[in-house]
Parts: sequence; C-alpha cells; structure tokens
Amino acid sequence: MKRIIIAGTIALLVAVIVTATIGQDGLLQVFISNDAVSQAVRVVLIGLLATLLLSSQPRSIEFRSALSVASAILSVGVAITLSQNYMAALDALIYIEIAIIFALESIESPVLARNATKTKAHSI
Repeated sequence: MKRIIIAGTIALLVAVIVTATIGQDGLLQVFISNDAVSQAVRVVLIGLLATLLLSSQPRSIEFRSALSVASAILSVGVAITLSQNYMAALDALIYIEIAIIFALESIESPVLARNATKTKAHSI
C-alpha cells in the first residue's frame, strides 16, 4: 500500500510538471505554480520519492534522519509560503502529502522491518 501511495504521488508530480510546462490555461493551472523554482522543487521531490520507492527496508539511521529533516523543512516551508500567499493550493497539498510520507518513512522501526522480512521469508 505504501508503494502505491508513493508511486501515485510521483505520477501526480509528473502530471503537474507536464501541465505547468505545456498546459494551455487549464483548470489545473489555476491551482499550481509554474515558475522555475517550483519545477525544480518538484523534480527534486520526484527523485527523493523514487529513492524511497526503490530502497528496501530497513533503511539506515542516516537515511531516516535525512528524511525527517526533509519532512520538517518541507512542512515549515509550506506553512510559511502558504501563509504569505506565495504558494498555490494544489502545490501546498502535494508538498504536505510528501512531508507526511517522509515523516512516516523516517520513523520506521528497524526491528519491525527485520521481523516483517523474516515473516515473509518464512511464509513462502
């Protein structure tokens, strides 16, 4: 389920990038930003989400620490830019979703992840 949510978020970000790049006054463009900084942030977030999608559990403590820092920075950044009306609504919702994904992935328990892989191996 977790991988489906991450893959769906990547697909949504790709759709937003394509719409912002080549869209022609569509309804989606009302709710997204199409400046270069927003596009660069989306590409970086796609890379981070792809890393989560491709990496296996248990992840190292350094990686989980980096995810928690990224989640905090993204959450605070969204709160500040949204409160000052610098960010579009759909961008804010997508970034908050990604921050929640990063936060949940950063608090995974290595013991539970190891037990989950052992259970899968034993059930086969």
